[in-house]
Amino acid sequence: MTFIDVITSVALLAAVTADARCQDPPPEVGEPESFPLRCHPRLAPYLAALNLLPVESRAAGSFIADDPVTDANSLVKQALAEHGFTYTLFQSFGMAATPSRVRDPAVGGVWAGQGFGFLEIFDHSRDGGSAGWVSTEINWVVGLGGSVEDENPASRIGTALQPQGLLAGEDFWIAELAWQQSFFDGTLIASIGMIDQLNYFDVNTFANNQFTQLMCNSFVNSEVIAAPPQGIGVNLAWQPTEWFYAVYGSFTTASSPGSAPFANLATSNWANQFEFGVITQDLLGMGRNVFRVQPFVATVNDVTSGGVAFNIEQVLGGEGSRLGWFGRFGVCNPEVAVAGFATQISTGIALEAPSDATALRVGEADRWAFGFVWGRPAEDGAYLPDEYGFELLYSWQLTPTLSIRPDLQLLWTAGDTGTPSPATVIQLQATWVW
Repeated sequence: MTFIDVITSVALLAAVTADARCQDPPPEVGEPESFPLRCHPRLAPYLAALNLLPVESRAAGSFIADDPVTDANSLVKQALAEHGFTYTLFQSFGMAATPSRVRDPAVGGVWAGQGFGFLEIFDHSRDGGSAGWVSTEINWVVGLGGSVEDENPASRIGTALQPQGLLAGEDFWIAELAWQQSFFDGTLIASIGMIDQLNYFDVNTFANNQFTQLMCNSFVNSEVIAAPPQGIGVNLAWQPTEWFYAVYGSFTTASSPGSAPFANLATSNWANQFEFGVITQDLLGMGRNVFRVQPFVATVNDVTSGGVAFNIEQVLGGEGSRLGWFGRFGVCNPEVAVAGFATQISTGIALEAPSDATALRVGEADRWAFGFVWGRPAEDGAYLPDEYGFELLYSWQLTPTLSIRPDLQLLWTAGDTGTPSPATVIQLQATWVW
């Protein structure tokens, strides 16, 4: 029996033993089609996009229309969803070449992954009541042929900009394990525990996923806002209407990927982050627009200061268009630059397939994207030389769950790094979305 046969057998067994909890759903109006909400709590539309996971990860329009791995994964996802568990799993095998470099090797490889899970505990939301669930996230990064430090393009060319944004940590770690509960007919969600705040702040349809979109970390999330990729904290998300939402998070700033949940937990390293968003379904005939403002106050090593960032996405070409523009801008005191930059601007254009589901967790078909970033890094409370760069990416959807992604980046640094500017980074990734 082959590996594919084993996967298919397990999937069929799970499907046969699944209960009928998801059958004959009640009619709902205005809920995202990407989610089988008969298997999920009832939430306001944008909050659903932030918190719920789709049951299907199959991308339409792939070069190979169907394959056994995709079919098996779809069966498993549907069967588990009927028991209240949904997941999305990204994994990537990538190679990065840096012809002009500060140090060897010239080429490095990495296997990286990120998985999200949603386990429903109770749901009375369709009767106007509350719902509760457990949210999880796991990550891993493994160097192929060396340590992650050796495989890291940023360390080889000497930049604060990270061309390979999936290198958030090393080995395996849990980034989120939190209790979440909805109230008031799904317009309010409260979360507590170990939370990856970047899952809920700074989302953008066109640039937010290092596995399926632009690779440079500056196009994944703002590197100015104080939200870390893991840490103990609380989070409140509120959407009273379809056109407005607000998110508030209070969390530690001293946690790093893979650290113990309660390590360095103190008020001397703490942040309060806000995000206010306005959603326009059709702005000036161009299509959907989301404008976000993100003020924050952070304390880092007993120094308290603030900052603000903006995050905008705009569909170009009207309803149904796949073309969109994204832009982020942020500034903060260098003494509280938790993510490494005191000032940063990133913008670009992407050919995507926008949906009601956040791009953080959903793979689509073929795409291309172009981005530009300029930033002023900060370290130990002081400014470092400005850096800027360009990225051009094409993503070819080979199968419904596998994409091949060639990527070119040119990065400049004003510092004396010993690397000719611009430094060239050439990457090739094979990415599965299950």
